[in-house]
Amino acid sequence: MLKQKIVSFTPVFIRDLYFKYYKNNELTNRFAKILSLDILVKGGMFFLYPIYIRLMSVEEYGVYGYLFNIISVFALSLNFGMYIAQAKQYHDVDIKDRGEYLFNINLFLSIALGISLLLIFSTRADFQIINFLFDKPIDYSSYRNWVILGIVNSIYGLMAYNYFMTSAQIKYYQIQNVLKLIFVNALVIYMMKADFGDNILVRIKYTSLMETAILLPFLYIYLRHIRFTLNINHIKSALFIGLPAMLSSIIGVFYSLADRKILEQYRSHEVLGIYTLGVVLSGIIYMIFSAFQNSLLPFFFREKDKKENYSRTTRAVKKITYLLLAASAMMYLITIVLIYFKVLKPEYSAVLPVMPVMLLTQIVQAISSLYANYYVYFNKNYYSIFISIFSAIANIVLCLLLIPALGMGGAVWSTFIITSIMCFVNYRFAYKNCVVL
Repeated sequence: MLKQKIVSFTPVFIRDLYFKYYKNNELTNRFAKILSLDILVKGGMFFLYPIYIRLMSVEEYGVYGYLFNIISVFALSLNFGMYIAQAKQYHDVDIKDRGEYLFNINLFLSIALGISLLLIFSTRADFQIINFLFDKPIDYSSYRNWVILGIVNSIYGLMAYNYFMTSAQIKYYQIQNVLKLIFVNALVIYMMKADFGDNILVRIKYTSLMETAILLPFLYIYLRHIRFTLNINHIKSALFIGLPAMLSSIIGVFYSLADRKILEQYRSHEVLGIYTLGVVLSGIIYMIFSAFQNSLLPFFFREKDKKENYSRTTRAVKKITYLLLAASAMMYLITIVLIYFKVLKPEYSAVLPVMPVMLLTQIVQAISSLYANYYVYFNKNYYSIFISIFSAIANIVLCLLLIPALGMGGAVWSTFIITSIMCFVNYRFAYKNCVVL
């Protein structure tokens, strides 16, 4: 009754806008649901950052952030591109065969991941990688098991998350993220306050353990849909899409870690910690985009008319750019306030001069990601391999040139320049294949 009264007193043009752009718009509905949850989760994390920053020294925060980044990029590589294949092919497979498809891609993923982990443990290759990535010594032997568990969690978490988004079961994604926000942070903060010594170890260990406990029931929800029927054709078709994505991810490791590797080499862990805070805060902008991207992808791959698809993407680029610019301005002002009132340690004020460029980089990366979807759309994933090779080499060269002279500023500008070039390349590919006959 109250709802009807509110509607009756609402101006007609507002009601029309509401029904046109929200109530009757499936994409906007999905975006609003995902973004509202992401705002809750990331907003909660934003208010928890000062707690972690006060519990950890600037050096510890820098090393932890670097390790977290390593976990993320290696998880993408060891996923073997199966999450991309799942997003692209799930709706192309007959409904009756989807359970069989899910079984086969996860069977391949589990076998390939098992073999990879066996080789890593037997050869201790991860120690060599860490020694290469860290110029200054860290106690990796204590972190090892929890880092690898974090990688495994990320791999299967990505598969479940991707499935929930692709199959429009957003509620499971929402519940999982709320549980992680509450229980992971509650446990980690409690254990860090108990003061077990190495805050890096405590945070990685208890984050991995709690995330495993939360992930398992959602993996069951995901995998209960599988049908135990071996079909090599499903694996072959998934690999056709997944392998180029995996190779791009492997090459992307060098791109993603070059700035931190070289910054850690030429500057202290304290500078790395300040840079990490900038990456984390500006990363909230890409989080907002990710909610939009995850809402868009099922519609993107479903639309077979390439001109209509490109037209929708162009409209999406304009909308998301305005949204991200506004969010970036707000994020920068909030950061200034937090530092001014000493919610963040005074040392972190060094991030303010470079943060506008970091925020702008996230916006350019978001636009680039929208156009990069066309490599999968046109089944030309191998293009992304060559682009990844170029971007990795160019980023390393720029970082080596700029970081020794400019420090943190060199890392920021290197990333911005390469991201802008990649955005233009991706845009030209989309335009050429969708518009130019």
